[in-house]
Amino acid sequence: MSSLTVFRIKAGVTDHDEIMKDRSGFRPYPVRLGTTLLGIVYARRTQLHQPKWRSFFSGLVAFEGIDLRTAAAAAVLVIQRPSGEVFAITFGYGRWFIRDDAIESRFGLRVTLNAIDPESIRSIDHKRLEAISRQTREQLSRASRLEHFGVDVERDLLRAVTGTPKDENLGRRFAGADQLVVVGDYALQTLGAQLDKYSALAKETTYRRDFGFVDFIAEITDPTVRKELDDILVRKLRRRIPESVWLAPPDVIDWDDVEGFKYGSRRDASVYEELELAEYFNETGARAQLTVKRLKDDRVICASASTGGERQQWSAYRCLVAEVALDDDTYVLNEGKWYNVQRDFLLGIDEAIKQLNPTTAPLPPCRQRSEKAYNQYASRVAQSPFALLDRRLVGSVSRGRIEVCDLYSRNRQWVHVKRYTGSGVLSHLFNQGVVSADVFQADRTFRQEFNDLLPPTHRAVNPSAAIVAAEYEVAFAIITPRNKDLRLPFFSKVTLRNAARIIQRLGYRVTLTQISTQ
Repeated sequence: MSSLTVFRIKAGVTDHDEIMKDRSGFRPYPVRLGTTLLGIVYARRTQLHQPKWRSFFSGLVAFEGIDLRTAAAAAVLVIQRPSGEVFAITFGYGRWFIRDDAIESRFGLRVTLNAIDPESIRSIDHKRLEAISRQTREQLSRASRLEHFGVDVERDLLRAVTGTPKDENLGRRFAGADQLVVVGDYALQTLGAQLDKYSALAKETTYRRDFGFVDFIAEITDPTVRKELDDILVRKLRRRIPESVWLAPPDVIDWDDVEGFKYGSRRDASVYEELELAEYFNETGARAQLTVKRLKDDRVICASASTGGERQQWSAYRCLVAEVALDDDTYVLNEGKWYNVQRDFLLGIDEAIKQLNPTTAPLPPCRQRSEKAYNQYASRVAQSPFALLDRRLVGSVSRGRIEVCDLYSRNRQWVHVKRYTGSGVLSHLFNQGVVSADVFQADRTFRQEFNDLLPPTHRAVNPSAAIVAAEYEVAFAIITPRNKDLRLPFFSKVTLRNAARIIQRLGYRVTLTQISTQ
């Protein structure tokens, strides 16, 4: 038994020089079954060399009478089927000689999801799309269903799945990502027919019954599609009022020490309070000359209020947030990466967020430079109903010490305040609301310590008693630039909807409010 690694080449790509990065050093050998040409196998000559670890023993061990030289081989078998489809099967380190832009993305994943028994999953690779992308490989002690893994179908990008095919003639085990890895007994004489079966499986849609969420979000790895999306983006930006495109800092910012933002590293560059496309073009040049290269070369500088120097910097491209349509599909640009988003999924998220009412808590406009200063002002303004809890931590059994909220009103409203920025920072805010609401309901010791932080006017009579969640509100408040509507990045929307659902299931009210900087 052995394994076979199969790539399907994108439609229209048949030239072997377009499939392989560099054929120099490879020798082609035709593979014939009788008089029929199955394909061409490219094998690379290897040379024996000393392993690196041998130098560890240099001068101390002679290793006489044993040949410790090693070699690594590589081969690529390119097969074109009568249907016109082209496949590349790699051996050894031959994978690294296949051009990424020639590979059909997620071919192996689709084959695997269509072929395996949903009860037979052994491992999954998934990526959490948040501030710091978290890539995880999970495996279970025995085969099981997807729900036994820690995947969040609304926030995780499924990258690879390993399982057992329902039809044992297809192989003993499949591992699918862009490539399909087949473990089993196979023969060169039947390989062509097997490839045809895998191709047919890749075109089926039966996977949607058990794994339909994989179509919700897909990271675009195909350079051709990314270029097409970048071209659309540039065309939109060349308009005077681009639709569904804006700028946002992609990282966490300490607003206590932010003077503003500059476009470029010139000492005399103007400093702006917020990131705005119009101001970017005023500083960097006419829209008509815009290119993707310029977006990636142009720097956005976050200037320090205390020193006047640079605190953080990013490319303009990484600061862009965009939603564009292409061939009836919706794509989003987030922190320099493109994603394909199922239209119905996006509409469902937007509709759910529209259902969140603004809070009734009297939040004043923001004229302060930092969230900390704003929270202090909101808690001290005349007739303020708020107690200031910003940066005050409460101990819990399950979560350690956490910040419950920024402001707490006499009407039992927890207000979580954050200045508008990239999706990762906002996602952290929404998750913070979930954690504090959950712990407050479950941990009476936590409630007691929280109560002790409050002024007498805000305290509960019996904080250790069970709460009635419906009497409390979790309020998310986003500080946005003046005269701007609240437009959340896509992944912040996903996190917000997920957070709102969890908090509402706990019985609390959830609101979403825009705080203007006017």
